[in-house]
Amino acid sequence: MAKISKVAVFSPFYPPHVGGVERYAASLAVSLHRDLGLDVCAVAFARSARASVRAERGVEVYRLPAAGMLGGRFPLPRINRSFIAALARLAAKEVDAYIVNTRFFLSSVLGALLAKLGRKPLAVIEHGSSHLEAGNALLSLAGRAWEHVVSKITGGTADVVLGVSAASCRWLGHFHLEADGVAHHGLDTGAATKGAQLTDGLYVLTENAITISYVGRLIREKGVGELAQAFTLLAGDHPRARLVVAGDGPMLPELRARHGSDKGICFAGPLEHDRVQALLEVSDVFVYPSDYPEGLPIALLEAGQHGCAVVVTDRGGVREVVPDGRFGVILPRADARSIRRALGLLLSDEALRARMAANLREHVTAAFDRRRNSEMLIERLERVVRARHE
Repeated sequence: MAKISKVAVFSPFYPPHVGGVERYAASLAVSLHRDLGLDVCAVAFARSARASVRAERGVEVYRLPAAGMLGGRFPLPRINRSFIAALARLAAKEVDAYIVNTRFFLSSVLGALLAKLGRKPLAVIEHGSSHLEAGNALLSLAGRAWEHVVSKITGGTADVVLGVSAASCRWLGHFHLEADGVAHHGLDTGAATKGAQLTDGLYVLTENAITISYVGRLIREKGVGELAQAFTLLAGDHPRARLVVAGDGPMLPELRARHGSDKGICFAGPLEHDRVQALLEVSDVFVYPSDYPEGLPIALLEAGQHGCAVVVTDRGGVREVVPDGRFGVILPRADARSIRRALGLLLSDEALRARMAANLREHVTAAFDRRRNSEMLIERLERVVRARHE
């Protein structure tokens, strides 16, 4: 029988932990349940000594105990009684197929091994477009070696290998893996774009203002420091402009110390998903000046869905969202002066902002449909099941 009814989705972390992979995994898990009616569980690590299992938006979420490494970005499992009990509960579900997000995290290895042991089909979805840098030459070299070794375990044993963008698919070739296709992050295009209301200080800040926003992890590679610097350089010429930075990460204390007293800048910290949507709904411009090895930035897609004009660096799968200058301002690099020029252009020209925003919204709504992506993924896995029984 080729029909798949129970699916396990693995990722290194899961919301409320902030990150693109986590949001992709959660969106996919919810879509598989709500749009396709499947029994879905999500499996991830959490900084805890004990495992937890609870239902969230129809998905049974397993959070396995782990300790942090590399600033909390690479979780190491705590293999204790709680860990083993959670895995035993997962095994009892008799999952039909496994979906692993990323190649090289230990969550990916765990999902691949469970699929192998259970003789179930495995899909691996790549989220990057180049090697991660650890900020230390020796650690970066070790990380690259680790990626190559682990990719043979995860990608090498997968029945279906996909990338979140064409750039991610090309990157898989670096590990001698051939992508079977693209699995974009899917937007819930049938849902209203309105999020929760901004009823607190964020509402006061953005009311009657030209609002610039950033949503994402606060790490140096994302360019948020350059964005804050660029805003301070142009704020005097645009008194109605406001900048809201939403997210958490190691740079947050530094940013607040350096720019916390700057007029018009708010470091909102981590926001719940519905409040992120509310922020994007009132934003006029969304800036994503990343130099990170992006696959496909989810916040950029959501900003387009909410009608923002965007300023982005040309990294990873960005061109699949913003194909050219009709859809947004594309920067070759994320320095403060380049960001300032782009923001100055958009803040001074309301008609240009509106035109870019309308073009981008039409494009992402048509090209990034959540249900279509989920159906494609399950169809590929069911094809594997049929082939095994022929």
